[in-house]
This record gives sequence, C-alpha cells and structure tokens, in this order.
Amino acid sequence: MREDADQLRVYVQVTDAATGSPLGEAGVEAVSGTGERELTAVASATTGPDGLAELELPVDAWCSDLSIRAIGEAQSAVPLTRAMLDGSSSAGVAVTGPDAPAGADFALLADHLVATRRVRVDDLMSDLSSPAPDIVLGLMSPGVRARLLADLAAVLDGEGATAGDAHIVDALALRDSELVLVPFHQLERDLSDLLRPDIKPDLMPGIGWESLPWALPDDQSYRDYLRGVLVLFVHQQKLGFSADPQAFPGIVAEQLQRRFFQNFDTADRTAVPLNRLLIPIVKSILAAAKASGFGFGLPAASVPAQGTASDRAYLDVLLALAPVGTAEFANRYRLPLMEPDSVLSSPRRASHRWLSLP
Repeated sequence: MREDADQLRVYVQVTDAATGSPLGEAGVEAVSGTGERELTAVASATTGPDGLAELELPVDAWCSDLSIRAIGEAQSAVPLTRAMLDGSSSAGVAVTGPDAPAGADFALLADHLVATRRVRVDDLMSDLSSPAPDIVLGLMSPGVRARLLADLAAVLDGEGATAGDAHIVDALALRDSELVLVPFHQLERDLSDLLRPDIKPDLMPGIGWESLPWALPDDQSYRDYLRGVLVLFVHQQKLGFSADPQAFPGIVAEQLQRRFFQNFDTADRTAVPLNRLLIPIVKSILAAAKASGFGFGLPAASVPAQGTASDRAYLDVLLALAPVGTAEFANRYRLPLMEPDSVLSSPRRASHRWLSLP
C-alpha cells in the first residue's frame, strides 16, 4: 500500500478485448463527469509496447469519481477504485472497437503493407498491437487496431499454431474492405526475369516479391514508406490523438504538394536532366502567392522565357529573381539547386530524394 499521498499513480494495462493482446501506442486518460460531453480529462499518458501506461493523478483523486479509458474509446472505461489508487491493482482497459473498420482504415492498412511489405499475418498483428514509431498504423485508433486484431485472429482460428507465419494478407482485397489471407504455398514464383543482368533491381519489386500483384518497385515502395513516416510525424506533432486518422493522411498529402510544389505520388521514371525538372518547380514557387500560397508572389511578366539558355543558366536566372539566396531557397523547399546539367533524374526519383533529405 502506498505511503506517499502526494504521489497518486495508477498503472493501466490496455488490451484488445478479443485476443488479450496488449495495445501499445494507445492514449489513455482519467476522466471525470457523467455524460460524454461533460467529461473532463484530468490525466493522460501513452502505453508502451507492452500496453502499460502510468497515469499521474491529482491528490484529490481519492475523493473524486473518475474512470480510466483509452482515448476515444468510451466503451473501454472502467471506474477508478481505491485498489488502483493504492497500487494493489492496475486498471485493466479492454478495447473492443467498432463493429467493422471503415473503408479508409482498410486503405491505410493496404498502404502500410505495400510500403513496408510486412505482409505476414504474424508481422501485421505485431504492428497492430504495438506500432513502431515509423509506421502509419500509429494513425489508427486503438479501437480500430483492436477490431483488426480480432478479425485476423478469427480468420486464423483452427489453422494451427504456425498459421500466422504461413499466411500473408492480400493488400488488393483490403482495397475492397475485405480481409483475405493467402497461404505462402499458393504463391506462384518466377525468378527468371529478376536474374537477368539487364534488369535494374530498383525498377522491380525485388526477388520473391514479384509473385504479389500489388508489390511496387523497391524505390517506389521505399518512397511511399518515407511519405508515410512524414505523415505520421506531422500527425503526432500537431494533433496527437485528436486528429481524424481517416482524413488526416489525405490532408497532409495535399499540404505537402501545396507547400513543396511536387507530386509525391508520382511513378514517372522518365529520365531527364535534373535542372529541367527543377525549372517548372522554381517558376511555380516564384509565381505562387505569399503566405498561405507558400511562394514569393512575383508577377508572371517579370519571369523571362528560357529561350536558348541552357537549363543550368536559366535556373540561375530564375533563382536570382527570388528575394532569398540560393542556399535559403534550397533549404526552404528542399531542392538540389546546384547540380550541373549532366545530372539526370526523374519525377519519381526527385520526390524520393526530397523525402530522404535530412
């Protein structure tokens, strides 16, 4: 029993109600009040990989009517008891989630599988239980993750102890809001093209992945993974657990394109001089409105035509029109502005490079 009345800590264990799996990266809170609109949060924390969190409560919690719940999951609330306050028991919060995930949740899950290729059922259940800091499943609410864990467990039921290791999740079926598992032995593998010396590895999904119709080339898959990490980072830094995980990725993707004047979804691999790709981007930045337009607001008439100038020379002319130096321009828009015309790139590679810059 605790002796220090000034340190009121409650230990919380959050699990998926169906499987008992711990839910990491889940927000938990202690709330007071009766109706949902009248509730006031008095403490909050985030669970670790083991689903455990520690809530620090005000001293008057001894005489308050409080409950503990996963943030956004009203059905998971449990009353705060004296046993929890004196440390003799923890608050067990079991999350059930919605009757079925929304289509946007399935789409986010499909994006995760395509970008990370963690398609084995065991890997996916691990990611849903406790999302790593760099995967977009952290955008999902604890309830949605709990529902998906329960659904995966139900599909595997009766398949044996190693079924999760022997099945993968079909990413194409997820696009149709269906959870379909495929046994490894049903996959057709033809490695002949991948072993040809004239095939560039970054243009194909890599050895072993060519049997999956949804698998992207290695470089594109990695680019999408990086974009997902950025979306997750913005979500956590700006809005935490309050953001709508179904709408937020789309909002960030739109803001990325508006803010940096590039298409981060492109698959165009047409090789051209890098400076030729940069010219229309720089011109768009110069002409875009200031402030919320993220540009410099230059009149179109003040931007000369390229004429017979080389791409490098014309890019230098455009950069000289900007009210900031080239180094600042490059840092602000994350663009490689000092390369010679001999450097080749493509729209897809340029978007990859932007996301990879420190």
